[in-house]
Amino acid sequence: MSLEAKGRVMKITGVVCEFNPFHKGHEYLLRSLRARGAELIVCAMSGSFVQRGEPAIADKYSRAAMAALCGADVVVELPYPFSAASAEYFAAAGVAVLSALGVDTLGFGSECGDIEAMNEAAEVVSGRDFIECYRRRCLGGEGAAAAYFGAFREVAGYDMPSGSNDILGLEYIKAARRAGSGLEFETVKRVGSAYRSGEVDSELPSASAVRRLILTSGVESVSRYIPKAAMRQLTAALERGLAPADIKFAERAILSHLRLGSPGVFRETAEGGDGLGGRLHRAALCSVGFDELLGRASAKNYTDTRLRRAVLFCLTEVKKADLKGRPAYTLLLAASRRGLEYLKKIRGKTHIPIITKPADVRALGEGAARQRYLAQKAEALWTLMLQSPAPAGELTRARPVILRGD
Repeated sequence: MSLEAKGRVMKITGVVCEFNPFHKGHEYLLRSLRARGAELIVCAMSGSFVQRGEPAIADKYSRAAMAALCGADVVVELPYPFSAASAEYFAAAGVAVLSALGVDTLGFGSECGDIEAMNEAAEVVSGRDFIECYRRRCLGGEGAAAAYFGAFREVAGYDMPSGSNDILGLEYIKAARRAGSGLEFETVKRVGSAYRSGEVDSELPSASAVRRLILTSGVESVSRYIPKAAMRQLTAALERGLAPADIKFAERAILSHLRLGSPGVFRETAEGGDGLGGRLHRAALCSVGFDELLGRASAKNYTDTRLRRAVLFCLTEVKKADLKGRPAYTLLLAASRRGLEYLKKIRGKTHIPIITKPADVRALGEGAARQRYLAQKAEALWTLMLQSPAPAGELTRARPVILRGD
């Protein structure tokens, strides 16, 4: 499916991303991929909720437009609930979407910046010895993260690349190998602040730090960290009431749902097993805020991220089975002129359909209907997490952002 360019095959590079929000570190990644020969960059971007179980700071169309203005050619949605799932499901869905769109190379940022080391580590964590060692350590009472790194050290004899982006990169490689996608991989060494650093400690702060600044000091406080073209889109989203979103704006709705819902139903949701669904219900009964809820529900085997995902999946009725398949469709969010030309060439040839408006889902069957049902619930919840709540169907009326220039 690769695009022909003057008698040769065009290099199409894919990126699985959140762009929450798009900042200069992301711009650096896209420029680096261009410098390595990417002639078309296709991004599979999280929609209203991101991998840590948190709401995106701005609506998905605005974030996609920020990326398209700063180097991306096509931005499609990494659908919910995969966008908010653990690394394994997040990566598998991203790889599936990008492979369906004809991507031949997957590019990602990493702390180690060494693709050979990443490939070797992916081989280890895919092996039977590692899986059995990891399971044994978990059954022995180790926390999931400690068991993972300890099992790698025990099996491989050295420490694995352990940055947040390193680990996600390993999952991309594993997912592609399992799917037999034939993807090639490139990694760009991450520069600037650490992925989860909440402090502005460099000229390229993390997205976490940028979000914190927006929520505490306003959108103008981040203008030096976001490309000018992207900054205009972020400001416009703020003016339309589609930013900023924060989970604490909806904490009463969250507590209400967890207090009044059935603990039995919560146990059946994704991430709600092992007693966590009931634990959240009990914690909600005596909590008066979201942070207190997380504090009361926390335990050695329940990381903050897992708790956030479990809360989100309880509220939106995501079942374990919803994460086990591949996306039934992807939604086009933004495209450059070159990207639009490419989409026209592959129209009707992708095994994961690309749609431009939610109404198109009706013709795609039961799996797509279920995915859309969950997406509607997620977007209805996300609009409650805006500083000023918006109608539940606010994003349904939006259309892809198409850049008409070069």
